[in-house]
Amino acid sequence: MNENLAPSTNMPVQYCILKVNTKFLSSKLEFEVDFGKESESIIGNQESLIAQALKVTNYYTLVDGLNYMSSLGWEIVNVYYREFSGTTYNNPEYLMKKSLSKR
Repeated sequence: MNENLAPSTNMPVQYCILKVNTKFLSSKLEFEVDFGKESESIIGNQESLIAQALKVTNYYTLVDGLNYMSSLGWEIVNVYYREFSGTTYNNPEYLMKKSLSKR
């Protein structure tokens, strides 16, 4: 089965990672959305998908950021924390997916 198809709808699926970091000396969180290196060839003519998701950087709290992504149709698949040299960092990364309309 193709992993880029939603099983129940046979529609293409786009994945992204929502990275959350704390800003130094600030209560505001920093959000970064990673669509992967080949996202343009996969998403094709749906550039607004990326533009809308990148607006998440305007939010201050984790709940606001997640609610915003959810309002765009993104859902959480997995949450994980990066580990480097035995140290786990406190900044979560959310693997998210969204069903795309057929082209």
